[in-house]
Amino acid sequence: MEQIDVFVASLTSFWTQLASFIPQLLGAIIALVLGWILAKLARSGIMRLLTLLKFDRATEKSGLESFMKHAELDLSSSTGPPKSPAWNRS
Repeated sequence: MEQIDVFVASLTSFWTQLASFIPQLLGAIIALVLGWILAKLARSGIMRLLTLLKFDRATEKSGLESFMKHAELDLSSSTGPPKSPAWNRS
């Protein structure tokens, strides 16, 4: 009987720990999704602001655009900031 009690106690402990982990996992997933949505909104807002300010024309006039092309950087101010620095590795 003692072995059954140990098995039931360990199984109960497992389910208790799993039940306390699931809300934390759901919270992390929700935070990840909200952060992704916020990043998308921020990027679109910045792109609209740069378009409104005609930032691409300013970079062309200042020479920044030609400097980036000379440095072989495929970053155009008209296309906006890169989505992720890791995606721009050659």
